Amino acid sequence: MRHCHSRPSNLSFLTSHSLPSTLFPSICSLQSYQTSLPPPPTPLPSRTILLNLVSSIGLLSSSLAPIPPSPSHILHLQTIFSTLITLSTTCNISITSAIQKKIILNAKKYPAKLCKGKSGKYTSYSEETGVTSNIETQSYYKENVYTVNPDITFSDLEAKITEFVTTREWSKFHTPRNVALAMVGELGELCEIFQWFGDSGKPLLLLLINASTCVEARRVMR
Repeated sequence: MRHCHSRPSNLSFLTSHSLPSTLFPSICSLQSYQTSLPPPPTPLPSRTILLNLVSSIGLLSSSLAPIPPSPSHILHLQTIFSTLITLSTTCNISITSAIQKKIILNAKKYPAKLCKGKSGKYTSYSEETGVTSNIETQSYYKENVYTVNPDITFSDLEAKITEFVTTREWSKFHTPRNVALAMVGELGELCEIFQWFGDSGKPLLLLLINASTCVEARRVMR
């Protein structure tokens, strides 16, 4: 959910279109939605699902490359979100908990009073926060107990992220193109986690996946 540098582009039509409600479980519990999905007839290796996610994010990027962008980004977002849920389920990870924990962790990395209206990396605030590296971030994430709402809806998660962004005055940075590029960055980190685990591996560090970036993409691209 880290913001990225703003780059002006003609994307007004993107933010004026609402995503069809059928693409996202907006009013139901995201956890219930994840657990209700039928398993595939033949379970896929986690890295196969990840490569499908890479492909879907590549298609989203392609749809945003032209100016004006292609409206096909809506369907690509649906595929990305569905694939992300499938990957989380395969790895026995609650995507609901992962997103909420990431919001809490980012609140520590990006205190509103320090980063309001700024686009600096979290290390810019290390002197005040004590978080100086990704290793420390991972340790903090694994060692701390987080209170999450297992019945939170997608709409409520989106509202939490919107509040997080608004409080820090980051909306100016969150254009569709910027958020898509942020998603590509997060995808690279996720691929690095899976790279050496083999096709049967289920790395627990998937908990660090920034699924909130996908939620934020839905918000700014509708």
